[in-house]
Amino acid sequence: MTSLPTIHPAYQETDALEAANDRAVVVTLLGSSIPAAYLEEAEPSPLMETASRWWRRMIFAGRLALILMLLGGYPLMVALSHKIDSRPITTASEASWTSPEIATALTLIAREETQAGWAVDKAWWRPQSRLTSLPAWQEGLTSALSDYMLLAAHITSPDGYTPDPDLTAAGRLLAPVADVEAEPRMHAAVQALQR
Repeated sequence: MTSLPTIHPAYQETDALEAANDRAVVVTLLGSSIPAAYLEEAEPSPLMETASRWWRRMIFAGRLALILMLLGGYPLMVALSHKIDSRPITTASEASWTSPEIATALTLIAREETQAGWAVDKAWWRPQSRLTSLPAWQEGLTSALSDYMLLAAHITSPDGYTPDPDLTAAGRLLAPVADVEAEPRMHAAVQALQR
């Protein structure tokens, strides 16, 4: 039977030291000759402490402002967009209209479109689409105009049997329809009324 050769004890210690050195973490300060005692006693700069404190305050203020905007922003948007223009209609005296009722209808449609916009066309999150008064006001307004135009189409027919096609088209276009964009219908109705 053969025996394995034994390793000299001095070589065993050297191998153990090399293995320990491989696992040790070495930190080297490059280009610095600061003594270790100074590094142990070093304190942060007062300027950096002040800057850090202000930075934390700014982050806190930003988060607080975001929370307040989320909680109070939407009710504020609701209050600001809750405007219904119910002033009396006055038509320009220099414009010559055959029918002042048509001029009034055109003015009402233009006023709603230019000021508040059509509530039906607004996105679901917009306050104007969620308000009860503005959509109801616009629906009632267009419904009344539609009924009037359909009635006027029958009254103004030359032979008493064939209603006026432009007023009939305007009456159908002005009638409120759920889940259909209002702006294209209103433009077509305005064109029919102008004819």
